[in-house]
Amino acid sequence: MIFREMEYKPERDFKQVSLLAEGRHLGYHWVVLSFETHPCAYVQIRNPEHPYYHKQYDDIELDLRGTLSYSRRYLKIPDPKDSSIIVQDNEGWWIGWDYMRNYFYGDGHKNPNLPKITVKEIIEEVMSVIVQLETKIEWKDNFRPWTKAGDYERDKARGIIVPNQEKGTDK
Repeated sequence: MIFREMEYKPERDFKQVSLLAEGRHLGYHWVVLSFETHPCAYVQIRNPEHPYYHKQYDDIELDLRGTLSYSRRYLKIPDPKDSSIIVQDNEGWWIGWDYMRNYFYGDGHKNPNLPKITVKEIIEEVMSVIVQLETKIEWKDNFRPWTKAGDYERDKARGIIVPNQEKGTDK
């Protein structure tokens, strides 16, 4: 779900982070954040048997236009309606990348002629990364669910899942 488009600013306020988009794809929770001068994307790996679970970003090989720059046990996610409310998600392992290097406009580049990536383009890349993460898994006999009880209600409350108004159900 896209909450807002990226609004690029010439300088960064290190206290200001806002949620641009958030969702789930193939069981992976993903987030796109704005750091005012550049956007970043994050994907949560919950399967402890995934080869990139607990790997540092320098040891992760993915084909993407951004630059891998994050790998931690947690991610601080602003509320979609109020950026001053932050939720820290400690489930699984988060990996992330930024768009301030590799020929994108951002605080690492002062060249205004560099391209500004859109939230839609970032989400397309997030989907590609998730498919790449799926292809790295060697399936075992014991299947572990990637979503947990309460994820649906949490996602619905955050606006990631929009209840179906026509049929009167949430599914």
